[in-house]
Amino acid sequence: SAHISMTDQEQPSGQRKTSVHEATIRIWRDNLDSIREDIEARINLLFEAADVNNDGLIDLTEFEAIVLERTKYVIDEEPQFTRKEYAQFQTRIRKSFRKLDKDKSTGLDRSELKKYLMKEIEDEYREQVIREMGTFGL
Repeated sequence: SAHISMTDQEQPSGQRKTSVHEATIRIWRDNLDSIREDIEARINLLFEAADVNNDGLIDLTEFEAIVLERTKYVIDEEPQFTRKEYAQFQTRIRKSFRKLDKDKSTGLDRSELKKYLMKEIEDEYREQVIREMGTFGL
């Protein structure tokens, strides 16, 4: 009787069979690639909406609005921020903004914002996949 292994196997055609690990990674990447295009369209829409003064850059005030919008659901579930906690939160936002503003133009251009949000989304997706793997005992 033939022994079935989860590792690579030589096929009669001489081609190597894809391992389960490789197939799983390929599925994740394909899923991420398929949503990346949609995400980029949404980021463009967000950029247009957030660029209140239409100067082609997201300034600190506009960036704060984006971050606060993304975190408002978490904040709404928590008790009100103290003045000190809110000041600390704003300080972290400013530090993030300066770090993201690679060309120090006092504003994030579309590519800087896209790079930041794509990394966040990919990290969230990766964590979700890891959690789902845990439910299967992997």
